[in-house]
Amino acid sequence: MSSLKIIQISHTFPPYVGGLSHVIYMLSKALAKKHSVEVLTFDLSGNLPKEEEVDGVTVKRFRGYAPSNAYFFPSVEILSYLRSVRADVIHAHNIGSLLVPASSYVIHKRKNCELFVVSPHHHSSGMLWHTKMFWIPYKPLAGKVIRKADVVHCVSNFEAELVAKDFKVKPVVVENGVDDEIYKYSWDSSHALNGDLITATFVGRLEKYKRADMVLRACAILAKQGVKVRANIVGEGPEIGSLKEDADKLGVDARFLSNLTQDELFELYAESSCLVNPSMYEAFSLVSAEALAIGLPVVVVKPWGQIFGEYPRAMVVEPEDESLAEGIISSRTLGVNPMKHVLTWSEVADNLFSYVYSRPS
Repeated sequence: MSSLKIIQISHTFPPYVGGLSHVIYMLSKALAKKHSVEVLTFDLSGNLPKEEEVDGVTVKRFRGYAPSNAYFFPSVEILSYLRSVRADVIHAHNIGSLLVPASSYVIHKRKNCELFVVSPHHHSSGMLWHTKMFWIPYKPLAGKVIRKADVVHCVSNFEAELVAKDFKVKPVVVENGVDDEIYKYSWDSSHALNGDLITATFVGRLEKYKRADMVLRACAILAKQGVKVRANIVGEGPEIGSLKEDADKLGVDARFLSNLTQDELFELYAESSCLVNPSMYEAFSLVSAEALAIGLPVVVVKPWGQIFGEYPRAMVVEPEDESLAEGIISSRTLGVNPMKHVLTWSEVADNLFSYVYSRPS
């Protein structure tokens, strides 16, 4: 395998918390074992190092602008830097970020890479009322950027179908992965399902669109039916206060956890009865993949939940409180089903090289 110079462009990277931030970090770290990898990203606070080495990855941070933690306008500095570099592959992430069309314009004008790849992480619309409105005039521009890419990479068949429908392109699918370390853990059904208590675990950023409140309402429905159930709500975000109020009003047995180490999170998976993800805006759910990797039953909702339809321990339900409650109960029978292997990030990096980065432009 020949070594490449790869530039990843993303508006977010650790220490910022979130699914995309984690994806860029894990993917870049895995690629850096065999290639030269540089990440261009934002520092919205202005307090982070402008340049540092992170697990073999060169990270360069620039100021950006994100009103309402959305849009992600690039600064002049990041575009000026992008004009000056050359790489074998430049890979831009998240079409919802205005950094991507701006980068596309610079790259095509400068012709400074052999292959320009776009991963849209496409949800079909915005997640806030104003981003939903903005998406209407923005969608044609997003389509032009996606169609001009040498390769469009999607992280699931579900996303690829959506991108093909909305933008008339044929994406290459390489699914996201899980940390190799997770395979040190395994779900113990005899322990997790011992007794009458069901522990339904939610993990994610506590934003409205993640719909963690739906987990609480589903647990309340089960409690009224006489089921002994506890909700584990893991994460941080602006909805934390509202969720705690909901738990009190509904009389739900709920634990709120945050700042878990990776080991603590994986141990929580192993001790839970099921993982529940009721969000309706996911290109690929990393926490669901992590749970399935250790054998934990997972309850996800339509439409994106169909990503995991081929996993015997996943249950896809309608995005409604009653359906989610029924899914939590039914998930107790999924533990007898066989497990399907979830790719590790090392395997994802190899697949990305083979099926995306090695394609002729």
